[in-house]
Amino acid sequence: MSRPRLSPAWPAAAALALALVPSCGRPAAVGPADAPSSTDAAASIEEGEAAAPPAEAKPPDGCAVKAEGMACIPAGPFVMGEDGIEGALPAHEVFVDAFLIDVNETTNEQVAACVKAGACTKKMPYRGFTGPTQPHVPASWYDADGFCRWAGKRLPTEAEWEKAAKGKEGSAYPWGNEPPSCDRAAYKDCDLPTTLPVGSYPPNSYGLHDMGGNSYEWVHDWYAPCLDGCEKACGESCKGKNPRGPCGGKAPCKLHLLKVLKGGSWYWGPEELRASARRAMLPESGVHRLGFRCAKDGAPPPGPAGLVPLTDEERAFLFSTPEDVVPETRVDERHYVHTNENAHHLFFPFIEPAGGGYVGVGADQNYTLIAASRPEFAWIIDYDRIVVRLHAVHRAFILEAETPEAFLGFWDEDSEEKAMAAISKHAAGDPDLEELGKIYDLYRKNLFEYFSIAITLKRGGRGATWLSDPEAYAVIRQMITLDRIRPMLGNLMGEKAVAGIGEAARKLDLTIRTVYLTNAEEFIAYDGNFVKGFDALPFDEESLVLRTASSDQGFEKADYKWHYNVQGALDFMARVHGGIRRVQTILRDRQPTAVAGISILGL
Repeated sequence: MSRPRLSPAWPAAAALALALVPSCGRPAAVGPADAPSSTDAAASIEEGEAAAPPAEAKPPDGCAVKAEGMACIPAGPFVMGEDGIEGALPAHEVFVDAFLIDVNETTNEQVAACVKAGACTKKMPYRGFTGPTQPHVPASWYDADGFCRWAGKRLPTEAEWEKAAKGKEGSAYPWGNEPPSCDRAAYKDCDLPTTLPVGSYPPNSYGLHDMGGNSYEWVHDWYAPCLDGCEKACGESCKGKNPRGPCGGKAPCKLHLLKVLKGGSWYWGPEELRASARRAMLPESGVHRLGFRCAKDGAPPPGPAGLVPLTDEERAFLFSTPEDVVPETRVDERHYVHTNENAHHLFFPFIEPAGGGYVGVGADQNYTLIAASRPEFAWIIDYDRIVVRLHAVHRAFILEAETPEAFLGFWDEDSEEKAMAAISKHAAGDPDLEELGKIYDLYRKNLFEYFSIAITLKRGGRGATWLSDPEAYAVIRQMITLDRIRPMLGNLMGEKAVAGIGEAARKLDLTIRTVYLTNAEEFIAYDGNFVKGFDALPFDEESLVLRTASSDQGFEKADYKWHYNVQGALDFMARVHGGIRRVQTILRDRQPTAVAGISILGL
């Protein structure tokens, strides 16, 4: 499973048109937490972008999605590597699914838009490298990874990049098998003092420019010097279907500290231009020859893989664990029926897709994170009975509504009769059925206004909530249809609920990969019951704790109020067992990322 671990970046606050400008210059190109009031909700959740048009039918080139400025590389096998070439992997056949890749290297103009949006860091420019259509250098691997994620894309894997560079014919160079020349690429022998505008040379057979020369290009993979038979060999991670290199690209990757560069540059000689050539570099390196281009999956991400109806035994494990007794007095007597955190998309790069099990606190914001993390089972807990019972109302409407728009329709003032019928249908036999109707009636207007905003909210051209992304909604609807999401009364300082979830997860042979605590930790101490409950949760080195912290505590804001933090669960437990009792103490050690307002710790 591959997930970023060091310096991810994120979709911007609004999608920006990043048109690729035709180049000028040398050879001409010759080819193609949670406020209860609706007023607060409207203030905290910005208006989103217009929804994207429906995806077109799968085109003959093998990509089910299209994107401006990107070319589709069809699915199929190709020969990766090349025998007898120093530094290249030996020739071996791999299979790569269809994917999209940028026609041109990422430009200064595009990165400037990311900087303006607050999602990228402005770098000290090199003189002569600042033209708007020149490739963006210097870029560290983290800069490249961050921009691509902000743009709703990702870095290509080494296998993807190499397949795209070799073209339809599987050639030695992007332009064919002829030796390099200065009318084909920008490299050292051409006596160039700087990069050229992107697209200054003819494209390869996939329509891609500058896959050889101009700027070196970062790819996703950690560097391994060989396939087999050497120290730090890549082994099976570089073979088979969709190879992603050592550790699948995740960090940290034991023994592997370098990332892969492909394609050569204006600074290096002709031997670097071969599609099979590769260079190892520390990911934090950033000099005037290191750039990148982005890629994207050729098909929408699948729903939770292989999910089937529960067995009787699984159902018993999931639904028979004990709940906590509702406290007589809560920390805040308001009912937080929706969130006022509006930047949960900042968590996406860390948890897509985490799999395993999910435990979250609060209302429907958990659906957004569940859809991103795609677990097998999910528990949503809250110590407010109203919030927990509201999930039963959501469940009734989700089962009836095939689309986000249909779900929203149940909250319209003219839909009360239809809504009550859905609740009665899907909560039949619930001893508190009458209470569900009262909850709907009491919060209908509030939630209609909240959901009306959430359904439009997009970041970087993609849906930022479970309602603004039809695929995310489909994941939630599938999981609810299969009864794989259990809302329950739970207190983080209680004796039963969290410990019971841990016991159930172990019986289900499930690792808890994602825990979302909203800002609940600000109001509790890590007492004996808390530690006992979290000790029961089966974590591994990929498990994460997601939290928000109020900016009133002095933390940097990611939106109008909240700071976002991602911590390794094992690191969290080590600190708790070390005697730390407050989240404020833990967050003193947070590490900033490329985006203000989100930090990491212990990854």
